[in-house]
Amino acid sequence: MTAAQYTFHIAGFTPETLPMARLADYLSDLAQLLGSKEHVHLDRIEAGSIRLAVAIDQEVRPLVGPRVRSAAQGDGPKEAQAAWLRLNERLGKDGARANLELPGGEIIPFPGSAAPSKPVGPLRQETAIQGRLVRLEGYGDDVSVGIEDEAGLAGRIVVRADLARDLGNYFHRHVRLSGRGRWRRNTEGQWCLEHLDVTDFTPLDDKPLDDVLRHAGSLLPEGSAQKAIDLIQELRRA
Repeated sequence: MTAAQYTFHIAGFTPETLPMARLADYLSDLAQLLGSKEHVHLDRIEAGSIRLAVAIDQEVRPLVGPRVRSAAQGDGPKEAQAAWLRLNERLGKDGARANLELPGGEIIPFPGSAAPSKPVGPLRQETAIQGRLVRLEGYGDDVSVGIEDEAGLAGRIVVRADLARDLGNYFHRHVRLSGRGRWRRNTEGQWCLEHLDVTDFTPLDDKPLDDVLRHAGSLLPEGSAQKAIDLIQELRRA
């Protein structure tokens, strides 16, 4: 029975310029991506640029194509997804890109660098964020809120008008906002807060950390306070 052929073409290298150890890395990841290892064989390395011709036994051909397509879309078996990411990371480090030609002429590109993740969401869950209150604006029942944290301005935040009146007493101070959040994961694998309906807030202490530590130390038994403060400050310097 004739085997099906998959060809992995790495642009930017030739058999003379790609180190053997690196070639072995690519072959190992490619085997993990294709799966069915006992039915997948390296047929040849074609002259010119790196073209790895892989023979797939016909009995597993219906399994290999869907496995590769799913991995390229951030889905399917975990080990195939991991192999897809490793191949792209290796290509990115080598300044190269590749494609995999399936039987029938279908081409699956490998862009190099970390392949984009599959977007996820939106997901809704109870959420709490904190930062400096820098904006309160809007009319009617809902007021838009701006919170500045270490990452910059958070996503769209809405609070009821009656709660906004109380929140306004803490303008340019640090607060914690709690409510129902809507989250989405982007193609870079980062979770972003798209929207937060605030149901409650808590003012936070703006005192410098050293002052807070000294106050906390005054509540500890005599002799242990300074040790605790020294330990925390040492951890901060580490």
